[in-house]
Amino acid sequence: MIVSIENNTDKALIVESLNNHIFLEPFTVSTIEITEPSELSIYKNGSDKTFKQRLKEELTIQDIRLRSFEFGLLYSSYLKTVISVNSVDAKRGSIKVKETEYLKKQFLNLRCFSVVDKSNCLSEPQYKYYNSEHKKALKFCSYLSLLLKYGILAVVGVIFDLGTLLLWNEILTADTSDIVLTIFAAIGFAVFPILFIYNLIWLTKQQRRLTDK
Repeated sequence: MIVSIENNTDKALIVESLNNHIFLEPFTVSTIEITEPSELSIYKNGSDKTFKQRLKEELTIQDIRLRSFEFGLLYSSYLKTVISVNSVDAKRGSIKVKETEYLKKQFLNLRCFSVVDKSNCLSEPQYKYYNSEHKKALKFCSYLSLLLKYGILAVVGVIFDLGTLLLWNEILTADTSDIVLTIFAAIGFAVFPILFIYNLIWLTKQQRRLTDK
């Protein structure tokens, strides 16, 4: 089966299937021959990077506010798109590749290449790490970014709230305005551990959806 691949992105792409390997320039069309059921992989050219290269090129520093203990890191990367070709009975196939957002958070931005199958001969695409180095970099950077975004304030919040509980009897002897201020501060600090745990669970679930195999 001859599959026509239309690159509707401004990125140079690599398309692989078994022993076939083609380079697809931005906004161009090329073909690849698939002779037996297999997987078709599409990824951004230059994805073969080491762990250190990914830290240098894909991790950026966001706003840093020392007074409010806010540190911002953003990890941005492209995933690999893998499609199963379950049948090669058709003589020709045709797909259109577009760039889209896989997920976006303040500390993590993953993009992918969605596929429109014009011939209905391919399975739904899966989105994966490019390789084990990509997996390691993504996990390390996203957890580090999350820690700096909410983790430090979460620790401060836990310490403040524990201190408030331990000194509660003394706090009750203070002025009413001080008591109210302390209660509001305790509630405010309690938000950060909740945000940290919520985003940690979310991030872990998202990473489990991806695979490097």
